[in-house]
Amino acid sequence: MKRIFVVLLCLLAFPLAASHIVGGEFEIVHRIGYRYAINLIVYFDEVHGHPDNKIQDKIITARIFRVSDNSI
Repeated sequence: MKRIFVVLLCLLAFPLAASHIVGGEFEIVHRIGYRYAINLIVYFDEVHGHPDNKIQDKIITARIFRVSDNSI
C-alpha cells in the first residue's frame, strides 16, 4: 500500500523551479588616509533566474567580524 502511495505521489508531483543569487563578494578600495569605499558585487543567474527575483535592496548593513575575540 505504501509503495502505491509513493508511486502515485511521484506521478502527481509538480515540477518545481527556483532562482537565487549565485554569489557575491565585497570589494574594498582604499581612498585617502583611513577612508575606504566598500562595494558589494552580487552575481545573479541571468540564464535560469527569473527577472523579477533580482535584488531590490539599495542599502545593506554589513559588519566586520573579528575572529580573535569573536567581536563585531
